[in-house]
Amino acid sequence: MPSIKKTASGNYHTSVFIGMVNGKRKYKSITAPTKREVKQQIAEALTENITESTYGALTLSQAIERYIKSKSNTLSPSTLRGYKTIQKNDFQRLKDYRLDDLNTDIIQTAVNELSAVNSPKTVRNKYNLISSVLKSYAPDLKLRVRLPQKIKPTVHVHTEQTIHELLAHCDDRLRVPILLAAFGGLRRSEICALTPEDFSADGVRISKAKVYGDNGYIIKQPKSDAGYRFVPLSKDIIKEAKAWKHFGMNPDVINNAYQTLHTNLGIPATFHKLRHFYGTELLRNGIDLLTACQYGGWEDPNVLLKIYAHATRTEQTDSKVVSIYSAYQNNQSLAKHG
Repeated sequence: MPSIKKTASGNYHTSVFIGMVNGKRKYKSITAPTKREVKQQIAEALTENITESTYGALTLSQAIERYIKSKSNTLSPSTLRGYKTIQKNDFQRLKDYRLDDLNTDIIQTAVNELSAVNSPKTVRNKYNLISSVLKSYAPDLKLRVRLPQKIKPTVHVHTEQTIHELLAHCDDRLRVPILLAAFGGLRRSEICALTPEDFSADGVRISKAKVYGDNGYIIKQPKSDAGYRFVPLSKDIIKEAKAWKHFGMNPDVINNAYQTLHTNLGIPATFHKLRHFYGTELLRNGIDLLTACQYGGWEDPNVLLKIYAHATRTEQTDSKVVSIYSAYQNNQSLAKHG
């Protein structure tokens, strides 16, 4: 984004590049009483007089601004917020480059700098925005950027014992969220959007989520069709949930309270992993994969399969795998020498 300066009159001023006219760069002068209004007019100016033939003259900063604006009605508030954070804080050395001037070496240098202070996963997430922007506004630019190698994370999964420990030591704010996450697969955002009317005699219907937008928390529809679902619950959980006194709390309240609880108990698994416990228990008890995904709101069955595979791998299963091979080897040995 171009720099904004305060004038002697007290207004704010900037000049924003909006395209090429007769081979010359064209700028629009913007003056407004507040920085907020200037930024709004900048966003509007970036949509004027720009065609595909002049995209290459855009700076990367301007292209990111246009891309985010173009996605404002289709992406979730949290995704847009993440994009704006990347736009503000990352790839500073690239922002003033025109798209026509970018190449693999320039972008690789910026990625290397980012990799020095961020995890491989974070670098990949940030680079995905740049890649998407360039595909939209510089589709002929062929890049061969090497990203840092992925590091397989250490996955912690809740057990029945840890669920009991959490419930035994949590306060009234957390008890119902833990129950709904561990035995209903609900996300924090879904729990915080619930009202008592969402519960029936048999379970709860999920049709909304509470997420953070540009101006605070908002209630919105689920990201995908899989988010709309009915989740059967036990009578006891339904009774507790309908009597819960903390409907409407924000997800960060749950997050902060849970952080304190699981740290004090020495339980490494996060609140979100309660959903993983729910999914693995469904599969472990004979619920088929597609039905388990419908209950838990997983759009991709492979996500649940990966969780289940990790949760069910134990020293016993490892030994069993070895014993299968050993038995086969022994049989082959007997056949050979018999």
